[in-house]
Amino acid sequence: MKRSLQERTKDVSNLKKTVMCLKEQLNFLRKLDSKPGSDQFRGDVTFVVESGRLHEIVQAHQFILASKSPLFRSIFDPGMHEKLPATIHVYDTSAPVLRAMVNFCYTAEISYNHDVTPEKVLRISHKYDIPELKCNAETVLVQGINQDNLVHTIRLAHKHDSPVLKEAAIAYFETHFADVKNFVIDSLVK
Repeated sequence: MKRSLQERTKDVSNLKKTVMCLKEQLNFLRKLDSKPGSDQFRGDVTFVVESGRLHEIVQAHQFILASKSPLFRSIFDPGMHEKLPATIHVYDTSAPVLRAMVNFCYTAEISYNHDVTPEKVLRISHKYDIPELKCNAETVLVQGINQDNLVHTIRLAHKHDSPVLKEAAIAYFETHFADVKNFVIDSLVK
């Protein structure tokens, strides 16, 4: 059955309206009065990031974290505990990385910088089981694979259970074998 040009034009117009509506809905969902992790933001769970004698506070909402992570879902499940935890102490990451993770759970956006690196984000996303965040970090790490970081990338992939990163590193190794074989052997011996 052939459709007329007018019908197809109408379908395209309807699709454009749907896309615009979805973009507006996404912007609405991303709009927050205060950014997660900022001083003005208040949640019902407090992370205390311990760093020696210093500590920083990062707040979030349990339902947001639980919706993004099976681990948080089990932590905050009222059936699992007599009393919901109000404070979680964190010793193995920095406040900027934790803030970036929390912000990602709210907005699906992350900005990498000197303090918030893809490697650190891979680590925290693996620890707290946030697949979408892990995928984001893996994508950036895959794009950056080179001779200098190949062995380290394979170790990261193994440590943080990342088949995507491992496959990309192996593919890089196979493609550039002649160039990297001695470098890789030297790196493994060290």
